[in-house]
Amino acid sequence: MFERTVSGEVVARSFLLAEALKKAPPDRDAFRAMLEEERRKIAGLSIKDLFAQIDSDRRKRFEMGQWVFTIVNLDRCAVWPGMGGEDWARGPVSKISGLFPSKAMPGSRTRVIRERILEVYSEFPLILIRTRSDHSRYRIEDGSHRAIAYYLAGMKQAFAFVARVPSSCNLTWKWEG
Repeated sequence: MFERTVSGEVVARSFLLAEALKKAPPDRDAFRAMLEEERRKIAGLSIKDLFAQIDSDRRKRFEMGQWVFTIVNLDRCAVWPGMGGEDWARGPVSKISGLFPSKAMPGSRTRVIRERILEVYSEFPLILIRTRSDHSRYRIEDGSHRAIAYYLAGMKQAFAFVARVPSSCNLTWKWEG
């Protein structure tokens, strides 16, 4: 299995880039231009300024996690409970993907991501936390909408940053599904 150790700083920069691109314009060229501009801005941030932009619980997980960059099976991933305000969205990616067409709100981020799936897939790895009870299952820290979009597009694997984090990192939700 492909796996490369990375720092929490790398994961934090990836997270901020994905956050910035949530408001990307629909035009492909404008999207690419914004991607490059945001990448330059984020690359110029000091570690202190970088982590100052991330909420304290997530920052703690990024800083304390032992991170690797790898490829994961989306069937082993669970979305953040209630992702994007979708209260019904709880559990494994495969389950939520099956419910998505009938339950998702119009204008869902997942629908937007599907429009530029290949660009998003190659540029934005998921950020995952290994569950404590079953190390082959992952909780999606960031990228639930992307994971659903990938699954709906027929992609069963994705690039991801994965970590095991100490119990002190305030990760309170459990695998549902």
